[in-house]
Formats: sequence, structure tokens, C-alpha cells
Amino acid sequence: MRSGRLLILVLTLPCVVIACGSDQPVEAEVSEPAAVANFEVRREPVTDPHDAAAQPSTSDAEAVDRRADQDLEFTPIDDTPPVDGLTPPVEGGGTDAFFDGGSTEEETGPSPDPCAELIATISADHLQGHLPLSVTFNASTSCGPAPLDSFVWTFGEDEPTQWGEEAQFTFLSSGEHLVTLTLTDTAGEASATTLAITVFEGLCPQGDEAITTGNLPFNELQGASGLAASLTEPEVLWTLGDSGAPATLFATTSSGQALGSFPLEGAENIDWEDITIAQGAQGEASRLFVWDGGDNQGRRESVQVLIVDEPPLALMTASPPPKLTWTAMTLTYPEGISANSDSLLFDPQSGDLLIVAKETDADTSRVFRKAAPHLPESTTTLSWVTDLDFGEAPLQGASYPTGGAFSPLGDRIMLRTDDSAFLWLRDGAQSLTESLSAPPCPGPFAVQAEGESISFDSTGEGYFDVADATQGEIRYVPFVEPDVCTPPETQIVVAPAAPHYAPATLTFSATADCMLGDISAITWTIDGVVTESLSPTLTFEKPGSVSVSLSAEDTAGGIANATTTLEILEAPCALVSPTETWASVEESAIDEASGVVMSSEHDGVLWVHNDSGDTPRMFALNSDGALLGIWSLSTVAKDWEDLAYGYDEALGTHALYIGDVGDNASARPDITVHIVPEPLVNQDTEAGTQSIENFSSMTLTYPEGVAHNCETVMRDPLTGDLYLVVKSGDGKSPVFRKAAPHTDGSEVELEWVADLVFGSAPLSGSASTTAGAFSPNGDKILIRTYSHAYMWTRSDGQSVAEALSGPPCDVHAPDEPQGEAICFSADGAGYITISEGSHQPIYYTGLD
Repeated sequence: MRSGRLLILVLTLPCVVIACGSDQPVEAEVSEPAAVANFEVRREPVTDPHDAAAQPSTSDAEAVDRRADQDLEFTPIDDTPPVDGLTPPVEGGGTDAFFDGGSTEEETGPSPDPCAELIATISADHLQGHLPLSVTFNASTSCGPAPLDSFVWTFGEDEPTQWGEEAQFTFLSSGEHLVTLTLTDTAGEASATTLAITVFEGLCPQGDEAITTGNLPFNELQGASGLAASLTEPEVLWTLGDSGAPATLFATTSSGQALGSFPLEGAENIDWEDITIAQGAQGEASRLFVWDGGDNQGRRESVQVLIVDEPPLALMTASPPPKLTWTAMTLTYPEGISANSDSLLFDPQSGDLLIVAKETDADTSRVFRKAAPHLPESTTTLSWVTDLDFGEAPLQGASYPTGGAFSPLGDRIMLRTDDSAFLWLRDGAQSLTESLSAPPCPGPFAVQAEGESISFDSTGEGYFDVADATQGEIRYVPFVEPDVCTPPETQIVVAPAAPHYAPATLTFSATADCMLGDISAITWTIDGVVTESLSPTLTFEKPGSVSVSLSAEDTAGGIANATTTLEILEAPCALVSPTETWASVEESAIDEASGVVMSSEHDGVLWVHNDSGDTPRMFALNSDGALLGIWSLSTVAKDWEDLAYGYDEALGTHALYIGDVGDNASARPDITVHIVPEPLVNQDTEAGTQSIENFSSMTLTYPEGVAHNCETVMRDPLTGDLYLVVKSGDGKSPVFRKAAPHTDGSEVELEWVADLVFGSAPLSGSASTTAGAFSPNGDKILIRTYSHAYMWTRSDGQSVAEALSGPPCDVHAPDEPQGEAICFSADGAGYITISEGSHQPIYYTGLD
């Protein structure tokens, strides 16, 4: 970004410099009031980032118990840097900023009436930028003791004057421009001020992919030799035929809908080659210029331009169609030369016509000017502008120019050949000769081969060209503009980047790379939450649209505003791959598989146990279904129902968590979870039976002494906490937590954290839960029933209760006789299931 300093001039009237928090006025001899860079500066106290009341609760119970309408919470950032130069205002005070050499000075003293004298002030939405630069000016902060009467704006020599409280002007030449506002009031007093606007040279665009918008609909038009896009009817394109075609203009839409063909009665098409258009003054029609300038033999001593008033669209489509009247001008080349020319361009900045021609057998194309005004029946000798060498770098390709156009603002010029188009930037601070003598923009730009026509669209945002054939294609190429900003501008940055899935914790910040100074004050309004933190962080609990607005002030006094809307989406469901059968369980003793986990210590090893009725033992299998060993615990198994797995911090090793939690009669006063350090499995030795003496056991009870049947035990790898999900006939399944650490011999009452209801939407199918698991990195939670498997996505920083309150994803459990075991694979890329019954398949379902 090019930076600049704002120099403020002052009026010949005395005034008082007012500073923030002043108690005494400071008299100053001021000859001209300041022109402010933007609207008045407002400053408010900065929110304390350490306010404890703003800290959110993170417990699962509290998360579930929040009010349903509390969709977001504000999370302060402890390390938010202070805002440089920001001072809380004195109660009842205000801030007015005056600038001298790009800095802000403040002095103490009381605040007198700022409108005691007539003061003219200018606000501008941009102080600098690249050509063409459009700036909106406002004088609404001007004031005086008498009512304001008139506002007069001037933008430089030979530029039109504007009146009113607001003005808009487009700068078409680079350099520093002084804008002057002259203000008068009803008492006859006058005040004037100026504001400097810095305009940089224009930037080259690139051409995007060409789009075919339609075809020319006229069979009698066997080849379009010129094209002009209407400036008043954006959909209308004008074209004409080459030599031998009737003296007729054709109007079509860009989509190829015929609007009419209009003979120019009494005119002759000696060799019509191009058409261009000039915007009419207010209330006047635009003018079409038809170029009868072709001369393939090089014999014509003079050529003509026909001038036609463009009819409005309503008249074009009337029945009968209008008859177009025309007049003509005669043009001659200087020094008695003759040349062939296919290119006529209208310059909207000067009103001149440009002709690109080539003498017979010459290597160089010549550019000539026909100066305004353009009078009927006049004869004018053209003046030379410059020469161009088509066919040689940087104008490589074909050597003859076949068409050209100015952009609607005149800031760009395009010339084309049979196979390429070239674009020059036109700076009003330079002569046309200087602009065309400069290298063209990197390109060339795409055109249809063997074509003879080109035209900017009505906005200058792209260009049309037409194939030189009957019903030739109409193509449009939009420009890709360089990514630049015009100060003061700021952009809203959201981290992490989209997409955002609920619940989403987002941090907002503002860019300062297109401000004249550093950001000194900032105000955010995010979904109704107002904060002055530089980088606020908010959590959005539910899907929906979030409006974000930002107002940032820089140290030069510029104020930039930005808005955006974020979409908070429901957490996406994983794509499920077709279920694979890894193998079948070989060991016949495994006939009621109720729990399964996959080891992360031993590749391909599965740990399995049976349901109630078996001894307290675990089986190690490989993924081919072969038995690797049996490990028995020295305890009693009442109703083993599920296994969980993970690294136990207290043990310092991976462990198996065996849930002796089944209670079909809902009569057990307590339940047990055994914690077993994962045994060493040697897949190269014959399977045998070993005893485990070293393990821990915990006794668990449900709140209020209520007994529940449970077949699901899961371990959260992020916290080490255990989660139990109740199995019930009606599908109502409370979720309970046993917080880590897990101490041998301890007796703990479980903590309720959530309620799930199976058997109806969105958890349709069987109402009975039979197993569950966390993914290895804790970002997914999987719970199965006899008929389905459901998965919840867990975002960073989200509690289990918050995750389970989100939408579940049906991940399509395989069809099994009595599926009661499920776990994630060691890499978390899919899940494994085994049903009760002898020699059941080991199924794997991938999650993409």
C-alpha cells in the first residue's frame, strides 16, 4: 500500500482548536478550518478483557442446563494488547479531531461552541487510491451560527462544479488533487476549505475465462465488422456488416435476442468497418458513429463517419420500427496519404474520435485523431497521434488491427487483431500519445479468431467480441481486477476460516494494511454483542446466520467500516464407505461378543469379551479373526457389557476399562468398572490362557440411588473421563460421567450430563443402546443400538454434553443378528462391529 500524509489547510476566519477532555479554551489564529478525513471521531471506554463475569462455564452439566436462547457467549482474550493512544473520555465530553501534517494534537481546556463561527469541513470516504478513483465527499459536519445556505464543490480546472451537501467525483488522472468546498450561510458569510486526494496510476486487469452469451440472430448479417455496447441500455449491442452488406445497423441483446435491423436510408456502405458510441448529455440521445473507413485497395482519397442518434429500447422494439436519420462527416489523412482502417474509437474524456489505420504495404499502424466537435457535413484533416507495431513484441501475433474501443470512463483502451487483443491504461495526466506509447498490459487478451469487432461493456468490467460469421458467437470476457484497496479500508478476518460448524468458537480481527495509519480505536457489533476488543472471541452454539459489523479508526483520523455475514452450519455428517468383512471370529468360546476395542499398542489386535454368563475373561484376536490369547481376571463377572480403551495417566500405560454395568432388572445398588493395564500380546506365539492379578476396580452408583441398565461404557481420550449411557425399553437414555482419575477401591456417584432419546427421530430405529466409543483423538462420539449407529462431531474446546446436544449422524451400522459391540479403528478412519453369536463376522465401516 502506498501511504500518504494529509495536509490540512485552514480558512481566513478565526476559530478555536478543541481537544478531547479540555477544561480551558486555547485561542489560536486559524485562517482556514480543517478538512477532516472522515466523519467525527467517537471514542468510548475499552472493555476490560479480564472481566470475570464474562468467563463462560465449561462443565457438562452447566452446558446442558444453559438457557435455550443463549446462542453465543463472549470469551475475553487475556492477552489482548492495549489500543495505542486510546484514552477514555471525560464524562459528558467529546472528541473533535483536527489534523496538521498527518498527526493529531490534543490540548487541554473547556470546549466552546464549535459553531460560533462559520466553519466548512469536508469528509471523504477515500483519501487516496488508484485510477479511476471515485470519492464521495460530505459537508454535513460544517456548521455556523446562521443556517447554511449553499455548498459549492470544485475539483480542479476545467472540471464541472457540483452543488449540495454531498458530492461524488471520479478522478481520471494521477497526482494530488485539491478539492475545494465553499460554504455560505443565510447571513451572507462565506467559508472555504480544501482536501487533498492522492491518485496513483491505474493497475492492469487480467482477462477471465470467455463466456459465450449467445449468437447473432441476423441471417442477412454474414459477418460483423464492428461492435458497440450501448451505454444507456446495458443489454443492447450494436453491430454492422462489412463491405457489400446493406447500409443497415443491427441491434441485439448480448444473449442473441434480435431487437431490430435499421436501414440508413440514402446511405451507402462503401466499406463499413467499425461502430462506436458516445454517451449523450443529460436528456440527449447517445450518438452512434459508423466508420466507413475501409480501403483494401488504398485508393479512397477521403472516408466518412456517419452519425446516428441511438433510439431508446422501447422505440427499437416498436412496430413499425423507427427510421434512423443520419448525417456524415468527411475525413482525410494528413499529407495526402491513403490508408485502410478497421478501427474507430470514441474517447469519452476528450470527445475526440481515434482512427487506427495502415498504409498499403506498410509495417506500422498509425493512430490518428479527429478532434471534437463532430459537425455534420464537415471535412476535417486528421492529426497524427502515434505509431504502433502490431505483429512484433509486445504486440505479437497478427499485424493488422481490426477493431478497438475506449472503456466508458476512457481510462482503458483496447485494440484487437485477428487473433489477439491488447489493453493500454490511459492516465488523464498524460497525453494520449504517452499512454499509447507505453507498453500494453500483460496479455494478450483472448478474442475469437478471424474476428473484427470488440467493445467494452457498459460498465467497463469486461468486453464483448463477435465472430466474423453468419450467426457468429457473442462472447464476453470479464476482467479480473488486481486485489487492491483504497484507504481508509479494513477487512474482517475470521479465524478459523469457513466453513463454521456449530458450536463454533471464532476470533475476529481487522486488517490495517489499507489504512493511512495504525488502528487506534475499534468497535465490533457481532450478532448483537458490542465490544471494543481488538480481537474478540465468541462462541456460537447453534446453526444460523451471524451479522458482523466493524468500525475502525486509524491514527490519521480515517474511519473505515466493514460488514459481513457468517453462516454457522450444522456439523457435517461423515460419508460412509461400504462395509467390509475383515474375517470371522474363529474362537467358538466367543459366542456373545458384547464389548470390543482395538489396540493402539499392538497392530491389528482386537480385545473382546462376552456378555453375562461367561467367566471374567478377555480375548485377544487379530483382524483375521484368529485367537491370540485369553486373559482371565481374578474377580466375579456379574454382567460384563462393554469395553473402553485409552492411555491411563495414573498407570502410565494403555488400559482396558471393563464395564460390569449390565442390570436387566434395574436392581443393582452399584456397578463396577475394572481397569486393566493392557497385556502384552505376542502374535508370533501360540494362543494360551493367562491370569491377571494386577488390576483396579471402582464401585459406581447412579444419582439418587436409582438403578439403571447399561451396556455402553466410553472413555474420553481428551480428559480420561468415563461416560455411561443407559439402555432402556422406551429409548430414554441418560448419559452419566465418572471423572478422572480412576482410583482403585474408590466408590463414586456418577454425574448426569445429558439425555438422549433413541427410537424416534433423529435417533430412529431400535430404542436400545448396546455400545459406544470415542474416536482416538476425541473428536467423534459413536453410540450404537441393535439397528443403527449414530455419531456426533465434537469441536475443539467443546464438552461432551455440548457435542451430544448437536445433531447426530446416522453412520449406517451393518445388519447383524444382535449387534452389541462397536469401537473405532486405531487410526479413527472407521469403526468395527461384532454381533453376538458363534463365529460372527468382524465388520469394518469406513468414515470419509
